[in-house]
Amino acid sequence: MNKKITLALVLTMICMSGCGNVSGSSSEDTDAAVAVEQVIEPEDTSEAEQGCRFRNASAEEEKKMWERQYAGEWIYGVDEIGGENEYALFLGKVIARFGRNDSLSSDWENMYSYPIVVESEQGEELLIEIYHGSGGPSYSIPTDFKDDEEKEKYEQAAKALVEYIQSAEPADYELDTKYEDASVWIKYSVKNGVPSYTDSFLEKCKAIEKKYGKDFIDNLDMYEWSRVMYAYDHDIPVETIIEMDDREYENLTESKDLETSKKLFAESTGESYDIIKDMDAYDFNRYSMAFNSGLDYEDIKDMSLAEIRELLQQSAMENGILDS
Repeated sequence: MNKKITLALVLTMICMSGCGNVSGSSSEDTDAAVAVEQVIEPEDTSEAEQGCRFRNASAEEEKKMWERQYAGEWIYGVDEIGGENEYALFLGKVIARFGRNDSLSSDWENMYSYPIVVESEQGEELLIEIYHGSGGPSYSIPTDFKDDEEKEKYEQAAKALVEYIQSAEPADYELDTKYEDASVWIKYSVKNGVPSYTDSFLEKCKAIEKKYGKDFIDNLDMYEWSRVMYAYDHDIPVETIIEMDDREYENLTESKDLETSKKLFAESTGESYDIIKDMDAYDFNRYSMAFNSGLDYEDIKDMSLAEIRELLQQSAMENGILDS
């Protein structure tokens, strides 16, 4: 199986999974998974970049960020998916610019979160989050703009921030992460400015192909692939998994930490826990997807993941985020 294709496959699946994770929310278990070879201090940001200054947000400023509705955008587009070296390099540059913070995590979908204050030449401060989410390195800005002028300010500030990070010399580090749904380990590192990564996905693909046969594997779409990997990992008959409807499958695979995910979602977004407390994994997935993407929950609550993905892609193309 071609490496580029298989990595694109797993990362595409990652983009549509996860139970209610808000962009950049952190994990508790960080220290064991993270090894930075030297203590990295943030670079001096007193020198303006494109008329802007950048600094880590304070805890109070970060708290205020969640008083507004933020939504994320991928820094690397769909046409660049599978660029794991770029993902590794980007984190090294983030650490170089803003130091190592407590959000660094072994959870691939919530690998880090950096709330950054961008100060314009006029002294106006805008809060933007740089994080690694289900689509890789991303930034997050508000969606509840008061007018087009404010929207333009945030978009330009986010662009300047990303360019500021990209222009840095990366810091050395190592980080072991895991994509839980597929039980895949991915290790990122930078050594002497050179990024690298290793993953366990290819070996799993070979084992799955050997067990189920190449003809069977070649005819799977990405959602069936996800189910086959789950069947393989949990020794469940693959026919049983593939024939399940979406609600049955999502409740099987994502109910374990559902209550914890609901509580974290409510705490980090300010949404009422009472609204989501009785939802199963299927309904909560769609509610959190709607919240994070700006979609209406009522419009997507009965959609399959494939249909939601198509809707999000269409929305992204209409808004100029993706090329058609």
